[in-house]
Amino acid sequence: MPLESELKASIVTTDSNELQLELPVDFWNAPKVLVAVSGGSDSFSLIHALQNQRRKLAQSRPIPEVIAFHFDHRWQDRSTELARWVETRLKACGIATVLRQREDDEAVQSRKPAEASNRVGPQSEGKARAQRYAALAEVAESQGATYALTGHTRDDQAETVLMRIARGTGLAGLTGIPQQRQLSEHCQLLRPLLHESRQRLRDYLQGIGQEYWDDPTNADPHWTRNRVRQSVLPWLRQNLSPQIDASLVRLAQLASEHREVVQCLAEVHRGAVLECGDKHLVINVRLWAQLSESVVRTLLVYWWGQARFPLQEMNFEHWRRLATLICRPVEDGLQPRWPSELHFPGPIVAKRSAGVLRIVTQLK
Repeated sequence: MPLESELKASIVTTDSNELQLELPVDFWNAPKVLVAVSGGSDSFSLIHALQNQRRKLAQSRPIPEVIAFHFDHRWQDRSTELARWVETRLKACGIATVLRQREDDEAVQSRKPAEASNRVGPQSEGKARAQRYAALAEVAESQGATYALTGHTRDDQAETVLMRIARGTGLAGLTGIPQQRQLSEHCQLLRPLLHESRQRLRDYLQGIGQEYWDDPTNADPHWTRNRVRQSVLPWLRQNLSPQIDASLVRLAQLASEHREVVQCLAEVHRGAVLECGDKHLVINVRLWAQLSESVVRTLLVYWWGQARFPLQEMNFEHWRRLATLICRPVEDGLQPRWPSELHFPGPIVAKRSAGVLRIVTQLK
């Protein structure tokens, strides 16, 4: 038992048993790349497949330096042991690891010296994800990495789409996990194994004799994704369709194609966007006021993403409410009959005043 856009394939493997990584055509010209390694089968498959390709290319050309990144959420008592295990295994492969650890000030301050423990306790999935990616972006910038890679799989994609459907997501949410996105000012985030199944990766590691660490929190029903993975999807496969995973992945692909249409629509109406920066969006509502609510919602989702506001916690009702700040007459000096300020997950506040809609984060 083991321990526990335009993207083109850049594949140099010839052995059919080896994993094929889908990478941008200029990936191998990068000076440094950062790989997120949790210790599980997905991330260890990614690092081994990447090393295999590097060895083959090194014979004929310069190759990027690979640096690993491990984030300790401190959800389990053995998390420090896991971090050291990952660091040791990667060092044997000639890869240096940058470690980051979640800090919980309140828990740390209240812990007595005699009771000192590595475990801090669970967070919300959204907060945990935000902390992990913020740390990944910080390390990528500090290390000068052009690309950062994660080991997300086709199973992760199916789970994500299903959870978003359950939350009442719009079409943008149905795109699921993007294969490529901007992580920081100088670094692109890539997911080269999004086309592979989790079982395929475990079979691959077994074939090369590579151990991995099965995090016990992956079995904890406290987490929504674990319940979907262990109960919901197996039930759907048995009682609804054995091809449910493939259907969900195909839905994400179709939604991504729809997003390309939305990008064209956004360009047509971009004159209304006065400012669009990191967690800051300002819109002239007069230029969109005559559009249908469905079009306004679509444009808001697009520009929300461009401003790098989090999309995961937004559902259809949130987008409908946000659109009401635009789809009503411009104030004419009379007392407005509609709310001028709304609050959304993030926390994010949207406020309309004098024909201008301002959306900003409330985080300091």
